Parts: sequence; C-alpha cells; structure tokens
Amino acid sequence: MKLNLKVELSSLMKRWLAIVAVVIVGLSINFLSNPPKLGVSPKGYSVAFGHVYYDGKKIENAKAETFFYSMLDPFGDYGWDENNAFYKGKVIPDAHPTGFSAYHYQLKDQPGKYAPSGYYENKNGVFYHGQKLDGADVKTFYAIEFDQGRSNENFYVEASIKEDD
Repeated sequence: MKLNLKVELSSLMKRWLAIVAVVIVGLSINFLSNPPKLGVSPKGYSVAFGHVYYDGKKIENAKAETFFYSMLDPFGDYGWDENNAFYKGKVIPDAHPTGFSAYHYQLKDQPGKYAPSGYYENKNGVFYHGQKLDGADVKTFYAIEFDQGRSNENFYVEASIKEDD
C-alpha cells in the first residue's frame, strides 16, 4: 500500500511540475518579447538609454540630450526638445519648442481656490490637448472652466470658437 501511495504522489507531483513549467515558459516568452525598460516610466515622459519615452513607448523624433518636460505640469502631457514641442508623445506642428504653462480657473463652489485647466500657453499661442486655438491671444486668454476659455471677443469650448450664450 505504501508503494502505491508513493506512485500516486509522484504522478501528482509530475502533473504539478508540468503545470508550473508551462506557466514559467509562458511568462518567459512574454518577458522576452516585451522586456521591461528600467528607468522608463509607464506613465508620462521619461528619458533613458539615450531615448525619450511617453507612457513607456519610444518617441522616434525626440532628442534625449535636449528634451525637457515639466514635473510641475499637473497632467504631464507636454514636452519639448530643441526642435519640436510634443503633446502626449506626438509633435505639435504649430508650437514653439519651449516650455508650456497651464492656465488655471477659479472653482465656482470654492472661492479663492483654483484648478488647472486643459489650456496651456506657449510662445506661439494657446493650446488645448495639443491643438492650437485659432485667434487666441496669450496676453488676453483666461480659462473659465477646465474646457472653456476666453480671449478678446472669442469664447472657446475645448479648441473651438463658440457663440456666447
């Protein structure tokens, strides 16, 4: 009886080892096909190994030696190098390759408190999610809400000019 018990344990042990081996091989294949990049952030911009990354994906046309992004940017979507400005890792054709500053708006239910909007200014204009606002003047623009702003006579909802209500 003892001999059969050893055979059953051995058979059970073989099955368990086979399952473990399949799991290890599967994990190894996944790791080798998509290895983690040490020093590369899975969120936002990072510069590592002589390259620039956004959300862990390499940005081909960004120059690591001259790349900047603001750690004070509330959303971390804008970056720039000596040649280009970027929004979420994509080149913004109308932007100057310099810094971006977020516009803030006053919270209606909390007087004296401000929150960052989706609007940013750059040397070349005002941007919303990487899109330049037509007719927006950096000197007169202000955010009303996260996705609403005003510049001179223009009222903006996201990146579009709208009629005032």
